Amino acid sequence: GDLRLDAAACRMFAEWVDEVDSLEEFNRRWARVGLPKALCYAMLRVCERADALHAKPWSCEAESSQCREIAGYCCRVLGEMAYDEADAVFDAGGVDAVIWGFQLFGKDALMLQNACYALRNLAMSRDPHPRDVSTCVSSIISEGGIQVIVTALETSVAVVGLLLSAEIYHYGCDALACLTQLGGRASRQCVFRETVGGSLIVKAMNLFSREIAVQQTGCNVMYNLLYLAFDQ
Repeated sequence: GDLRLDAAACRMFAEWVDEVDSLEEFNRRWARVGLPKALCYAMLRVCERADALHAKPWSCEAESSQCREIAGYCCRVLGEMAYDEADAVFDAGGVDAVIWGFQLFGKDALMLQNACYALRNLAMSRDPHPRDVSTCVSSIISEGGIQVIVTALETSVAVVGLLLSAEIYHYGCDALACLTQLGGRASRQCVFRETVGGSLIVKAMNLFSREIAVQQTGCNVMYNLLYLAFDQ
């Protein structure tokens, strides 16, 4: 329960995933020893601590900063692991952990990017033997994942500026594209409603007209929303 230790450990793993030669091997090895569960537990402790700090306006800012840092790095590593080990992350409570973290720290630049990244990877895992992809997608939708992504898109420019928002829009639109493709009619209806008929996606594509990743993922979302005309 030591915030300093949790922060150091989460930062170490986040830096490690950027440097390893084989991310797939890293994910498999650490999933076997329970890293997703440890990260989700760390996120739970941080969220509980953050709630307590919010109730005390005199609380130490350094401690609040550590909470934000832990939550952001937890999302980063969970997102990387979800790409190969979706079942392990899902079973550990990864969807809830990411959404809890965003609800408390959604105005933090690290959280904005990493929450979208984690939800995107949970929805599009390359795990060759996922137990049931639709279960993970359904969980993201039912727990408010679409609203989290839309909020990230709506607030990112104000929080981190236009230049740094491109990556957030890329991951956010990609996550919505996966969810509208795999989540069925209910997912498409929810995305259509939350993005105000797709206008938020169009705004994203106009804001980042020279960013190929945003253009591609934005087009994918809009294409999937067209299926609403054929959904029964």
